[in-house]
Amino acid sequence: MGLFNQNHLSESETRTRTPLSTEFLNTVCSLLRNLARHFRAELDETSLLTYLQGLRDLRIDKIKLACESAIKRSRRMPFVADLREFANEQSTGAIYGTQSSLGKSEGSAYFLSVREIAIEITPKLIGREYHTLETHREDSLIFEAMRHAALVGYMRRGIDPAKWLGQSIELSNLRLRFA
Repeated sequence: MGLFNQNHLSESETRTRTPLSTEFLNTVCSLLRNLARHFRAELDETSLLTYLQGLRDLRIDKIKLACESAIKRSRRMPFVADLREFANEQSTGAIYGTQSSLGKSEGSAYFLSVREIAIEITPKLIGREYHTLETHREDSLIFEAMRHAALVGYMRRGIDPAKWLGQSIELSNLRLRFA
């Protein structure tokens, strides 16, 4: 026997994974085959298994939205990472109040009003337009803009957030700049 025992499996390889449901397998395989047809790509069994493995932790509805986005926006068969990115965009879209596929804004009336203020104040606050902030790379800037927008919204309604936050220089600066 050589230095390496080829029959030896590491601990991580011997752990059993939760099997994928029949619904997941049927639905995702169908979605992936449709993608492959659309992009005129060959999807052999090994490739299909790679996609299934890479997407196994996502919900079916997110994978479906990711596939729809890929068809609309990609020029080639997407990799697993591309599909995961599209799925993540769909999730963060609800957080950041993006347009739905029907063209209607998603979110509560309060959230949409705060978002409108964020769009207004972000250029002064961050030095860039709100819509140019990238959801995957600049989450902290988006949350900062939304936090400031919520405070400005309270001040514009005559509610003083300093009463529950404590007076701070930040609130004074916001009053001067945006309220």
